Amino acid sequence: MGVAWILGIRALLLVLTSFLGNSPLAEAVLGALLVDVASGRAGVAWVSEELGRTELRRRCVYAGVIAFAAIGLALAASVIGGFAALRGGAPSVMLLASLLGVFTQAIRDELLLRALPFRFAREAGIPDGPIVVFTALLSPTAFLLSGATAPAAFFSFSSGLLFATMYARWSGAWAAIVAHSVVLAVSGPLVRGGLLEVSFVRGELADGALAAGAPAIMGGVLMSIAALFVWLKGPALIPGPRAPSAETSS
Repeated sequence: MGVAWILGIRALLLVLTSFLGNSPLAEAVLGALLVDVASGRAGVAWVSEELGRTELRRRCVYAGVIAFAAIGLALAASVIGGFAALRGGAPSVMLLASLLGVFTQAIRDELLLRALPFRFAREAGIPDGPIVVFTALLSPTAFLLSGATAPAAFFSFSSGLLFATMYARWSGAWAAIVAHSVVLAVSGPLVRGGLLEVSFVRGELADGALAAGAPAIMGGVLMSIAALFVWLKGPALIPGPRAPSAETSS
């Protein structure tokens, strides 16, 4: 049943892309809305246990900081290693639109690739470990057939591993969405003419199939380390009951 929901929603997203491919922001916003409505019909909740606002905010802050550290270190290592050049950016109003697109893309992907599989797999009694790995493997599937490089697939998988681990350890989609948004923003609009301008001369650290070379490999390694840290230390960082096996309504 879970696979049917994933494939069905993915098919609807492809139809949406065919109509709105020339408008990335509209595609991201409508795609997030479509996935939210469809996953809600499938019984998916944004959180897997009852959380107060303060507790939810803490988890999101921890998720954002860890994701920022991982992607920020990857960018810094790329510059220090001579794979990229850094100079000042030129922020504009369009940066806000780009960040909106980043946030809605993160919502779309985390609900589809993490929340939906977790909902059905936990109901089937599958432990969180295998679900984390499976949902991480879903991340590069969107571009594998487009001739993506191995570093791109590795970076996408490792990023998905971090987001999936946060979903499992920190009670649902919000922490994963925040972390995903941070990675997309820091590797995208914020350093592509926003706050900074990072120009890669060898390889690329970017979302999806655009990632390549040593920067993508370094990013993947750091994302994997961050995922291991959250898996081992996440519950201790933010004490609380483990997520139950079945999703509960937010």
